[in-house]
Amino acid sequence: MQRICRVLGMSRPGYCRWVAGAGACKVRRADDDALAAEIHEIRAGRKGT
Repeated sequence: MQRICRVLGMSRPGYCRWVAGAGACKVRRADDDALAAEIHEIRAGRKGT
């Protein structure tokens, strides 16, 4: 892990926080994608308005 942190220019705690947050980012991205699909569906039913 030390080599990875040095190459990325990150502190070890910063790297650990980034790795821990990756799961939350996937969940948020999935939620955003679902919301975008719902918005597109609604707009299609209202002819784009």
